[in-house]
Amino acid sequence: MDKKIVCNICGCVYFNENDHDDFYDCVEYDEVKRGVRKGQWMVDWKKRLNEQEPYLSDFFKWNKEFQR
Repeated sequence: MDKKIVCNICGCVYFNENDHDDFYDCVEYDEVKRGVRKGQWMVDWKKRLNEQEPYLSDFFKWNKEFQR
């Protein structure tokens, strides 16, 4: 019989230590528990990232003054 392993972060129970090895597995477990499509957090993150203005460092702005 497989030994039960309880995650220290999200509290889910799994049986193979390779099934749940990082924080992203905890996020996906939480999504499934809340009835949200698995992986939706990454889709939402990408949408928010695309909505932001691109970051232009001060060096980039300064350097742009000297380009032809």
